Amino acid sequence: MLTEVAAYPNPFSGSTTISYSLAQEGPVSVEVYNTMGAKVQTLAVGTEAAGTHHLKFDAAKLARGTYLFKVKTGETVSTKRLVVQ
Repeated sequence: MLTEVAAYPNPFSGSTTISYSLAQEGPVSVEVYNTMGAKVQTLAVGTEAAGTHHLKFDAAKLARGTYLFKVKTGETVSTKRLVVQ
């Protein structure tokens, strides 16, 4: 189960940090999509321990605009917006 999902800074240029907290160990995937629904990058796939995790997302090669990142663990999915300046 996800207890917290965030990205900071946001909006950003260059890179941002995506953080998420897990109440218990389990499978996790973190993916970034453009607004058309195409996957831009997979940041994590695998089993993660309970606790808070941080991932750096480097968007230096992406066009400015809005993107979405999705954190999925078990039955829980959280989708948040990212703004690249």
